[in-house]
Amino acid sequence: MIKLSNNSEGKNIFRNIKKYFFGVVSGTLMLLLLICLCALILTHSDIPDSFVTVFAIVCLCLAAFTAGLVSTLMIRSKGLTNGLVTGICFFVLQLICGLIMPDSGMFSYMTLVYLLIDVVMASVGGIVCVNLRR
Repeated sequence: MIKLSNNSEGKNIFRNIKKYFFGVVSGTLMLLLLICLCALILTHSDIPDSFVTVFAIVCLCLAAFTAGLVSTLMIRSKGLTNGLVTGICFFVLQLICGLIMPDSGMFSYMTLVYLLIDVVMASVGGIVCVNLRR
C-alpha cells in the first residue's frame, strides 16, 4: 500500500497560487517598464528599427527572470519547480494577450520560442533566488 504524505507537490502548487500571481504581475510590470525604456532608446538614438526584435527578446528574458525571482523569493524553496510554474503562468498570460489582439496568428515557431524563454529564464530566476538565500 502506498502512503501519500500530507505535504505533496500538488498541494504546494495550489497553496502558492497567490505567490505565483504576484510573481507574474511583477514580471509583467518589469516587461512594461523595459519596453518603455527600449522605446525611448530607439526613439532618441540612431539604432536601426531592425533591433526591435532583439530588444523585445531581451526585455522578455529579464521580465521572466524577475517573475521567477519574485515568486520564489516569497516561497523560499524549490527554485526550479517554482520557476517552472511561474514561467508557464507568465507564458499563458502572454498567450492570452496575444490571442486578444486582432491580426495575430494563432501559433508559430516564435510561440514556442517565447514559451522556452519564459520557462528557462523564470527557472533560472527561481534557482538564483534560492541560492542567494543560502
